[in-house]
Amino acid sequence: AGLKSRAVAGAAAPPESDAEALVSKSFDEVVREQGAGASPRRILTGLLDRALSMVRADRALLILLDADHAEVEIARNLEKESIEKAEGFNLAALAQAREGRASVTNDPPLLCAPIRSAREDGRVLGAIYLDARPASRFFRDHDLRVVSAFASRAADVLADAQETRVHQEKTVLQNRELARRYDMTQLIGESPA
Repeated sequence: AGLKSRAVAGAAAPPESDAEALVSKSFDEVVREQGAGASPRRILTGLLDRALSMVRADRALLILLDADHAEVEIARNLEKESIEKAEGFNLAALAQAREGRASVTNDPPLLCAPIRSAREDGRVLGAIYLDARPASRFFRDHDLRVVSAFASRAADVLADAQETRVHQEKTVLQNRELARRYDMTQLIGESPA
């Protein structure tokens, strides 16, 4: 059975002000709850928990994508618990996300929105994927707009984490170069005083 979905071309469904406002408020609450020094993983986990609650899904996954591979980075259930082994996700929905299209379907019930790079290339980094047990939930386009807004926030978090990682790597390299250039161990005991 093929994916019977209403796919939305582009980065995600056009966010409506109500969906964007709800997600913006949720994002601010997650950041406040996690604290100033929270890791990107904790913030992303908090976002997935909020998305689960808002659309009343049973499971939420943050899946990192590349050309031919999908890796579940974070998996959560309705009880806000981590899922150790997340399996059984819809590959057709992930293929659409890889192409930059969000999708919603109710056979089986799932929502999938691409996480696009906040940089100018706009490449797809991954997807936020939520699903529910058959016949337990009927997803609507509004739910897809909410999940797409969460995907946009996840892109911001991933971009910030990448920038921090690059900055830290540059700092380490600069410190090594300074240590090599100004080898302080040779200065000890050579003063004329």
